[in-house]
Amino acid sequence: MARLPVPGSDDDQWGSILNNFLSVEHQANGLLKIRTDGTLSGFYAKPSGGIPAADLDSSVQASLTRLDAAVQSVNGKAPNGSGAVVIAEADIANLVADLAAKANDAATVHTTGDETIAGTKTFTTGIVTPGFKLTTLPVAGYVLTADATGQASWQDSAAQGIAFAVALG
Repeated sequence: MARLPVPGSDDDQWGSILNNFLSVEHQANGLLKIRTDGTLSGFYAKPSGGIPAADLDSSVQASLTRLDAAVQSVNGKAPNGSGAVVIAEADIANLVADLAAKANDAATVHTTGDETIAGTKTFTTGIVTPGFKLTTLPVAGYVLTADATGQASWQDSAAQGIAFAVALG
C-alpha cells in the first residue's frame, strides 16, 4: 500500500516512498491517470478561461476581494514586495511650496517652553496657569481680584467699595 514518507523515520527512502504514493493517481509524466471507466468524472476540471472566484474557498474569495480594494498604485508607482508604495519628494506635487506656505516655527505659539507673545489676544474661555486660575470672562465695571489660592474672579467695584482715581495731565 502506497503511503507518504514519515519525517524522522524514512531516512534515505523519501524519494522512493513519495514516488510510489504519487504513482497511484499520476502517470510518469505527471498527468492524472484515467479511471477504469475512462473518465476523470468527479474531479475538478479547470475551465479554459481560468478558475472562477465562485469555485474558490470563501476565505480565498475574501482575500481576493480585499486585494481588489487595496491600493494598486500611487502617482504611477506600484507597491513593492512588502506591499508598501514608496514615493519620493518629487512625486508629491507642490510639496515644497505648500510646506513653505505653512506657519514657520518662530511665528507659532508652542505648548511648552518660555515665549514672549506680542499683540492683543482675546480669550473666549478662562485662563489657568500655575498659581492663578481665571475661569470667567470680564464684566464691564468689574475689577479682577484673586484670593490667597490664586482663584481669580471679577468683582463689582462699587459693591466692594473700590474707587479709582485717574490723574490726567
